Amino acid sequence: MGSCYIFSYHGLGELAAVLGSFCITLEYGVSGAGVARTWSEKLGNMIGSSYKDHFWFNMGSVRTEDHYFDVAAAGLVLLCVLVVMAGTAVGKPVINAMTLAKVALIAFMVIAGLSVASHNVFASADVFFPHGVAGTMEGTTKLFFGFIGFDEVCCLASKAKDPAKTMPRALLGTLAGAALISTLAQLSLASMVEPAALMEKTGENIDFRSAFTSRGLAWAGNLVNIGELILLPLVVLLSILPQPEVTAAMSRDSLLPSIFRRQSRNGAFVRGTAISGVILTAMAFAVPFSILWDIISLGVLLGFNLSNAALMNLRYGNGGQVGNPTVDRLVRANFISTMVAGYGLWLGLFSPLLKGKNLGITALVLGAIGAVLAIATLWGIASQPQTVKTEPGIFHAPGMPFIPVLAIFVNSFLMADISLSNHATMAIMFLAWLLLYFIYAGGAKKKALQLMGSVSEAPVQKAQT
Repeated sequence: MGSCYIFSYHGLGELAAVLGSFCITLEYGVSGAGVARTWSEKLGNMIGSSYKDHFWFNMGSVRTEDHYFDVAAAGLVLLCVLVVMAGTAVGKPVINAMTLAKVALIAFMVIAGLSVASHNVFASADVFFPHGVAGTMEGTTKLFFGFIGFDEVCCLASKAKDPAKTMPRALLGTLAGAALISTLAQLSLASMVEPAALMEKTGENIDFRSAFTSRGLAWAGNLVNIGELILLPLVVLLSILPQPEVTAAMSRDSLLPSIFRRQSRNGAFVRGTAISGVILTAMAFAVPFSILWDIISLGVLLGFNLSNAALMNLRYGNGGQVGNPTVDRLVRANFISTMVAGYGLWLGLFSPLLKGKNLGITALVLGAIGAVLAIATLWGIASQPQTVKTEPGIFHAPGMPFIPVLAIFVNSFLMADISLSNHATMAIMFLAWLLLYFIYAGGAKKKALQLMGSVSEAPVQKAQT
């Protein structure tokens, strides 16, 4: 189960854990719905209009981008949910085989793409940065969708024999490997066809299939498309697979009803999976991938921020219970002020400068105030003694508390580049999640208090009789 939820609960408390579990849900279950939409789009592009007419239904009079109801994507998610409900285990050989197949497919895409490169992407700054730094920042934000599940490496720390050595290597190795593969794939794609020229010809976004076709390798484009159509359903399954574990953990922690932790004879969380599955199927059916992509990126970045804040609290003695109230208050204040600084400075200063627009005075003032408060609270945290000392064989994150605060600022910088409308969509989803928590948790705590009261009164009543 996602480390963000564990860290948030242990380091920041119950409400932060609810937010962390929401971020994990975006990272796991909702991402599966997004991948299902992508799979259906690729299938539609391969089969043609006959598929789209039968499985896609317009939200309006004219279909624009991916704003349509997708029956095939919903069907794929539903099928994966049923597989998870049945308790079917996806074993290590299957996962390894899928991983090798994906790496082999990407290797083919890179080699074939570079072999028919049409231009040198490093020829000039205009070619390498066609949309400038602003475009690079937007692309960086979009890339977080590709790093889904990265925190699972952290969850395996307890299984490591020598975490002090193993964890840094595992984290850096996984990150470096994912970044290298992603960079090579993008280099190959960018080298084949100039983005502006391809979009002008087809009116569609660039993918490997259209790029190969434009270079006279239609067979390579079809091969890539078929490979993705075969592999993506398993990606959807693996995305949905851990979702019942998240809601079951919340249920065991009394944050969700007991129905989410009830298991069948084979150990599957059937009812919890069914409830989550209905919501995920509906999202795959009705929510455009462009929206899912952004809210998933927001969830991943926000989850990273929560983990960084929790890490600071843990290192200063506030794990499980508040041992240092001063640091606890400073960490929470720093979390908010650093995010305000990141959002405000990007929206009010850097984004307008990079895009040639007027400065956003209100956002800039808020960002400046947030930066001052962030620096002040950071100094306050750093002046406090750390209660968790370095122990032999245990890995401790370096640069405390400076690196976590810097990470929160950079993540907030990236989050600010996502549209306000998709921020609002994510906020509405979280409010619904929070409402479920308050409805259940409020009733559960009331019952617990009533039970404690009846137990404490029992001896008194007996004495009176």
